[in-house]
Amino acid sequence: MGEAIKKNPTYEDILKLPENIRGEIIFNELLTSPRPSPAHQKAMSKMTSRLDSGLGGNAGSSDGSDGVETWLFLTEPELHLDSHIIIPDIGAWKSKRVDPSFYSRSWVSLTPDWVCEIQSPSTARIDRVTKRRVYFELKVPYYWLLDPTARTLEAMKYSAEGWLNVGSFGGSDSINVEPFAELQLRLEDFWAF
Repeated sequence: MGEAIKKNPTYEDILKLPENIRGEIIFNELLTSPRPSPAHQKAMSKMTSRLDSGLGGNAGSSDGSDGVETWLFLTEPELHLDSHIIIPDIGAWKSKRVDPSFYSRSWVSLTPDWVCEIQSPSTARIDRVTKRRVYFELKVPYYWLLDPTARTLEAMKYSAEGWLNVGSFGGSDSINVEPFAELQLRLEDFWAF
């Protein structure tokens, strides 16, 4: 289960964790969680694949051949932002913001333009409370919560007053939602069952 296990942690504390445990440092606490379940992994890989096939681009490019803005999508990128070390399930950057140096390290120091956390019982509290707060403080423009068990998607947009609900969807809905409104997503493609 996701939990805080140490105050004032360092990156060395993350490196000492067992291979099957993921560690993050958020608000000066070491948070741990188990590796994702198959339903979680399927939702993450299908979402990434669908978005990348429709909107993926190369570093430094502003749009694809049809004029649509392109994006760089990564699963489980290790983000080093402010004093936080965060691993979202999926992170995305507008391609025009990414230069070749982005690929030179094993971690990323550029704030994503979009983050999606896949909900599971062991991470739901962290995703809905702790990460929601840190992504807001980092001014991540868009934050999605995808729950493959409940078969729901919540899409939020940053506003200085707080997260704005862009939409809540579920089941077999086909949606066009910010920041990827030009791409239709069939939610049933992301469910394991």
